[in-house]
Amino acid sequence: GMGADAVVPYLIFESAISDAKGAPEDPLERLKNTFKALRSGIEKCISTMGIHELRGYGRLCASIGLSTPVASALGVSNYAGSERGGLKWDDLDADTALRAQVFNSAGRGDLSRVNHFYPKIWKAAAKLGKQESDWQTYETHVDNTVKSTPVTMRHIIGVREVENTLKINPKDVDLGITSHTLPFMIASMSFGSQGEIAYRAYAEAAFRLNMISLNGEGGEIPDILGKYPFNRGIQIASGRFGITAETINSTNLIEIKVGQGAKPGEGGHLPARKVTAKVAAARHAQPGVDLISPSNNHDIYSIEDLAQFIEELKTINPKARVAVKVPVVPGIGIIAIGIAKADADIIYLTGFDGGTGAARMHSLRYVGLPAEISIVEAHRALSESGLRSKVEIWADGGVRTASDVVKLMCLGANRIGFATLPMVAIGCTICRDCQSGTCHTGITTQIETVEQAHSMGIKHFAPREFEEATQALVHVFSGLGEGVREIVGGLGFEHAQDIVGRSDLLMQISHHDRIDLEEMLVPVDDYLLKKPIPVALPVNEMAEIDRGPLHRPRNHLTTVISNLVMESFTSYPQDVILFEDDKVTPVDRALGTHLTGALTRFRRNWTWRPGHGGVGGSRETWRQPDDLDEAHSVPTTALRFFSSSIPGNGLGAYNADPVHILVEGGAQDGVAKGISGGRVVIVKGYNHDGKLIDGSVGKSLAYGGTGGIVIVQGNADSRACIRLSGADVVIGGEIQKPLNDSLGFIGARANIKGFLCEYMTAGRVIVLGDPGPWICAGMTGGVLYLRLQPHLNFDQTAIQNRLARGAKVLIQEVGENDLKNLRELLTIYADELKRNYQAEEAQKVLGLLVDWKNTFVRIVPLGQQEDQRFATE
Repeated sequence: GMGADAVVPYLIFESAISDAKGAPEDPLERLKNTFKALRSGIEKCISTMGIHELRGYGRLCASIGLSTPVASALGVSNYAGSERGGLKWDDLDADTALRAQVFNSAGRGDLSRVNHFYPKIWKAAAKLGKQESDWQTYETHVDNTVKSTPVTMRHIIGVREVENTLKINPKDVDLGITSHTLPFMIASMSFGSQGEIAYRAYAEAAFRLNMISLNGEGGEIPDILGKYPFNRGIQIASGRFGITAETINSTNLIEIKVGQGAKPGEGGHLPARKVTAKVAAARHAQPGVDLISPSNNHDIYSIEDLAQFIEELKTINPKARVAVKVPVVPGIGIIAIGIAKADADIIYLTGFDGGTGAARMHSLRYVGLPAEISIVEAHRALSESGLRSKVEIWADGGVRTASDVVKLMCLGANRIGFATLPMVAIGCTICRDCQSGTCHTGITTQIETVEQAHSMGIKHFAPREFEEATQALVHVFSGLGEGVREIVGGLGFEHAQDIVGRSDLLMQISHHDRIDLEEMLVPVDDYLLKKPIPVALPVNEMAEIDRGPLHRPRNHLTTVISNLVMESFTSYPQDVILFEDDKVTPVDRALGTHLTGALTRFRRNWTWRPGHGGVGGSRETWRQPDDLDEAHSVPTTALRFFSSSIPGNGLGAYNADPVHILVEGGAQDGVAKGISGGRVVIVKGYNHDGKLIDGSVGKSLAYGGTGGIVIVQGNADSRACIRLSGADVVIGGEIQKPLNDSLGFIGARANIKGFLCEYMTAGRVIVLGDPGPWICAGMTGGVLYLRLQPHLNFDQTAIQNRLARGAKVLIQEVGENDLKNLRELLTIYADELKRNYQAEEAQKVLGLLVDWKNTFVRIVPLGQQEDQRFATE
C-alpha cells in the first residue's frame, strides 16, 4: 500500500521453514502453506475494500498519528500527526529492535494485545438498564476505565472549563432536534442478525423516548410497517432485502447504506440456519436459504448515480427524508459535499471503532477510520461550500457515554448513533460470538425458547422479554440524556444543537507525544480564515453569464401521471384507468414510481405529516376530493408509452399492484428495480419507417424484485436480475449468429452483458438468448431457464463457460414442474407481443414449448453457499 512493487517477508519465510530449534522440517510444504496463507489474506483484505487488482490497494491507505517526516516519506493521507506529535523514525527503530528481541527470545512472544473496552464496562451498562444504578455511576465507571485504557481519539479529548460562564440548570436544557426529544439513534441492526424480541424492543423504545431507531437491511416485520413513521427508519442496502413500495412508504426516514464502519466495502451473509420462516417473510425470501448481500450497491457507482437513487426514493415516497450512511475514508469531506449535492437530507458517518460482533476481525481492526476524523472533515467541507445548513450530520462508532456524545457534537455532529450499547442494555455480555447464531442471551439468534436451545446443545440460554428489554433501553437512553443535559448546561447552553461544531470547547488532555489533535480541534470559522480567499465574479458580470434555457425537472412527468390518475379515480369510480403518452424521452425518469407510492399510501391510509417536525419531506401533490369515500380500493392502472419511447432511468422502480407499465421502444438503467407486483413490459417500438426496433434495457433490471412480472423483448445490460427475490422475468433478446467464444470478451456479443442472477434468492427467470459471462454468482434460490441452441454454438458447454467461477449451481434437464413455469411465463410474453401487433413473434415464442425438454435447461443452486457456522451480518 506504500508503493512497493513486491515485498520480501524473509522473516516469515525463515520462520516457516524452521522449527523452534532451527532444524528444517518439510521446508517446501511449509513454504507452500505460507504462500497460500499470504495470498488468501491479501485477497481477503483487498476484496473487503472492493479492489479487484492489487495495484489499486495503495490509493486507499491512510494513517493516524505519524509524524510529518514519516507521513511524507510514506506518501499516505495522515491524520493527527505533526512535527512534534506522532510516530517518529526513532520510534520505528526502537520498535524494530523490540520485535527482533521478542522474535529471538524463547517462547511464543507477544508484542501487544488488543484492548477490548466493552468487557470492562458491560456490567455497569447492564446495571443502568436494570435501574440498579444511575447514570452518574455508569459515567464515572467508564471515565475511570478511559483514563487507564484510552482506545479512541475522544478518550484523550476533554471538555474545557469555560470561565465566567453562567451555567444552565440541566432540567432547562433542550436536547431536541427536529421533532425528536433526544439527539440519539439506535443504529441499524437487521431482523435476522437480531432476534425478534431485541429487534422489536429497539423500535418501541425509540418511540417511547421520541428518538430514532433504524431497522437494518433485513426488511421489516409486517405488523411494524407504518407503526412508527416518525421514529423508525428503513435501511436500503446492497441486498435490498424486503424493500418494496410498501416498506419504503411506511416511514418518513430512509437510510441508504453505502457502507458500514465495522466492515467498509463488505456485504453480509445471513446463513440458511438463521433464515427462519419469520426472517424469510420480512426479507421476502425462502426459509432455509443463504442470504448474501453484495459488497456494494450495484446501482450506485458515482455521486450522479446516488443522486438518481435519492430522486427515485423521494419519488416513491415524497414524505421521506433520506440519509446516506458511509464509512470513513480519506477524502470524506469531498464525499460529504457530493452527498449533500445529491439531495440527501442526512449524511451518516460511521466510524471503524464501533461494529457488529459478526464482522471479520481484520475489518474491525484495520479497515476504516475513526468517526472523529470524518465529522471534522465533513463539517468543514460542508461549511466551506455553503451546504452545512442543508443537511444533518449523524455519526456513530463505539459511542458509550454522555461525554462521548458531547465531544462528537462539538466536533460537528447533530445526532449520535449507538448499536453495541443498546445490545448491552438488554443483556449482551460481549461474548463476541454473534456470528455463530447461538447467543446465550437470545439477542443475536433466532432461537426463541429454552427447549429449542437445549435441543441444539446450548446449556445456558436466557431469552429476552419484550417489556423488560424495552424498559432497559428507556432507562439507558434516559440516563444518557440526563448526562448530556448536565454537560451542555455546565457549558452554558440551553440548546444542545448550539454546541454543534464548537470544537473550541474541547482540548487534548494526554498523549501529546504520540498524537497531535491541535489542528483537528480548530473551530471551523478559524479554519476557513486560514484558507485562500476564493476569487468571485462581480455581481454585474455574473448576471451576464449565459446559463442556457430552463428545462422541466427530470421527474416531472411521473408526478403529472400520478396526480392525473389519483384525482381521476377518487373523483369518478373506475375499474381500469389507462394513461398514454407518445412523447416520452430519457429526461422522464422513474415513470410510474410516483403513482405506485401514492396508491400505496392511499390504500394503507398512511396520511401522516411529511418529514420530521416540518423539516424535510413534501406533502401529497394530488388534490383529494372533500367527500372522499373511506374505502381505499384502487383500480387497475395501465401506463402505455409508445412511438419508440425511451424513458429515463428508474422506469417502474418499486412497481406494485395494480400498476401495469408498457413501453414500446426501450428503457435505460434500473427498470423495475424493487418491483413487488404489477407488470413492467418493454417491447420493440415502431420507428418513423414503420420498422420494429430496440426493446432493450439498461443495467440492473429488476434489482431486488420480490414479485410481479418483468418482460423485455430485447437485450439487457449487466447485472440483470441481481438479488432477485421472487419476481418473474423474461428476457427475449436472441442470438443472431453463431457464437465464437474463442474470441474472448463474451459479454460484448451477449444478449445480457454479465452477472445475470447474481445473489438471486427466489423467482423465475427465462433467457432466450446468450446470458453473458459470470452468471449465477452467489445464487442461493430461484430458477434460471436457458434456451439451448446448439446450431448457434450455445450448448451446455457454452453455458458452463458462462458460469461465475464461484457459482455453486447445477445445470439440469427440465421436468414437468418446469413445464408449468415455462408455459405460464412464455404465454404471458406471447400475449404481450400480440398486443403489440407481433402475432408472428408470439407464435414463435409459443413454439418453443413444442419440444420443451430439448429446448430448455434449468440452473438451480447446489445448496448452502457458505459455512453455516458463521454469519457476517
